[in-house]
This record gives sequence, C-alpha cells and structure tokens, in this order.
Amino acid sequence: YMDDAKNIVVNADEYAMLQNDIEKAQSIVYLTDNCGEVVLDKLLMEEIGKRNPKAKITAVVRGADVLNDATLVDAEQVKLYEVAEVIGNGSDIAGTFIDSISDETKQLLDNADVILAKGQANFETMQECGLNVYYIFMCKCEMFAKRFGVPRFTGMLINDRRM
Repeated sequence: YMDDAKNIVVNADEYAMLQNDIEKAQSIVYLTDNCGEVVLDKLLMEEIGKRNPKAKITAVVRGADVLNDATLVDAEQVKLYEVAEVIGNGSDIAGTFIDSISDETKQLLDNADVILAKGQANFETMQECGLNVYYIFMCKCEMFAKRFGVPRFTGMLINDRRM
C-alpha cells in the first residue's frame, strides 16, 4: 500500500482546512488505530510538530488489547513518546466510544483544538460528536462506500462538523 500512497486523492478543501487548523492549534489529539500503523503515525505526528512546534500533541491508544489496535505497549516499542504525550483511552472497545473512555480522555477530546481520528472504527464510534475531528480512514465496507459515493477502499478525509 505504501507505493500506492502517492496516488490517494483526498478532498483538497478539507485538507487545506486541516492544515490551517493544525497551524493554529494549541492542543492536538491523535487517535491511533492499528498497531502496525503506529510507526507511520509517529512520522505524521513528528511532521505536525514541525509545522506547529507550539502545539501540544497527545497520542491516544487503546486502554487494553482490542483486535490489532495500538496499545501503550506498541507506543512504547516505537518510542511514540518522543513526538507526543501518550495515554491509553481507558477502554477495551474498538474505536473511541465516548461513553466507554476514561474521564481524562473525554476531557482531552473536549478541550482539543484539533482531533485526528484514524481508522473506520473511530469514525463509526465518534461520527456526529460535534468536535473538530478529522477522520482519516479507508472505506472498506460497501455501506460506507455507498454513503460517501465512492468505490470501496477509497481513502477518506472528513471533518465531523462539515459532514
């Protein structure tokens, strides 16, 4: 998939708004997804930190083992703490179901200027939460492909407030 990354097209207006929000933010929360992707997440958080060195970046991983989602153990292995504060979300549910996460994570999300939420599970559990969430995921199932009018396996960049 890495070789195909340069061919992925996202909504240019949404991408420009994301860049602008990142540059102005004081607090950025990055909700991780799969453990194998946490290496690339670290690189992206590093770039975000270069773009806005004054922003506090917090990476949120699962609070317990869930499927193949990133946990504190995975974050430690890739030294994610070098580019962001790292916390567990206090939950053993895939995605970020607001009613099941820790109070610390809820407060972090409520106070964030920008939230980057990776993966379809984060989209499914958080959609229409009203926060400034940029969902980054691949439309893997037919239901979402139809909802967004795109072919399956299309990369998506969607803001919760503008859906």
